[in-house]
Amino acid sequence: MLTLRNAFHTHSLPRNLSTVPLRDTPLLGRCAISSSPCRLQDARAAEAKAASETRDIDAMDQLLRIVRERSNPAYHSIMPIRKPGPWSEALLNDATNSVSMSEIPPPPPSQESILPRYMHDTYSQIVLPFASSPELFEQYTNASGGLRTGMLMEHLDSLAGSIAYKHMLGPSVETLGRVQERGFYIVTASVERLDMLASLYPVRDTRLSGQVIYTGKSSMEVAVKMEALGP
Repeated sequence: MLTLRNAFHTHSLPRNLSTVPLRDTPLLGRCAISSSPCRLQDARAAEAKAASETRDIDAMDQLLRIVRERSNPAYHSIMPIRKPGPWSEALLNDATNSVSMSEIPPPPPSQESILPRYMHDTYSQIVLPFASSPELFEQYTNASGGLRTGMLMEHLDSLAGSIAYKHMLGPSVETLGRVQERGFYIVTASVERLDMLASLYPVRDTRLSGQVIYTGKSSMEVAVKMEALGP
């Protein structure tokens, strides 16, 4: 099983993208090159940290399982997918294939009230039938017989983005549409953590799933999970 947590920021048009600073790389502490008592202290601290992270993973896995059970199966595969490729190209194509935005009168302000969102409203999943589809199995395996992790990471990132838009637009919206018409866009700010609990082998069907787990005023956090299905 593999879990991934993405942080997203929402922006209102026509604001420009802001540069997201990279996190500083932690330097090696002095204890790593010091005396053995200090190394023993570091080892104990590492064990305590590992135990804490294991509890966090178990709690997150339980949360994902509960949300999946409460979600509506009719909305599991409904996801507003954005166009592949850079946002700049998508915006340019939209502008080329349509009349100028200045010629379009602004839409009237919406009178609809904002409905509350729940975690199970944003739950989405994709099933990759590796066990029953030799063609798909061939596409996702590398020369050594393992999974092409790059493709799976792309799927997980795309799924997380679709879940973020699903939170903004509602669980029943099937298409994203043109960004200018929505009045907002969402960008991936960071990937907070990635936990791999077992080796990946494309011998069983694989489910990619996730939902929104936190929202702020202009940001949200999405957790996605990849797991093998069947015996």
